[in-house]
Amino acid sequence: MSSASKFIDFFVHDLLDYTILNKDATNFIKNPAIFDINLALREMCEILEDKSSMKNITIDIKYQGFSDMMVKSDKKRMQ
Repeated sequence: MSSASKFIDFFVHDLLDYTILNKDATNFIKNPAIFDINLALREMCEILEDKSSMKNITIDIKYQGFSDMMVKSDKKRMQ
């Protein structure tokens, strides 16, 4: 999926989450799953890459304190 479509996907999910929270927080559903946090962060950097390069900004990822890159959470909401 291209970075632009990923950005739109994340944006739409954020809007839907805010709408649900404003109406009734009990309807807010998380989808916890085990995934590689490294891949999730790299996807986010990929989305920001075009914008950051236009502003001559470099994004680096530094992991500290992780012994295992697999986490259990709602990936879309973390991104």
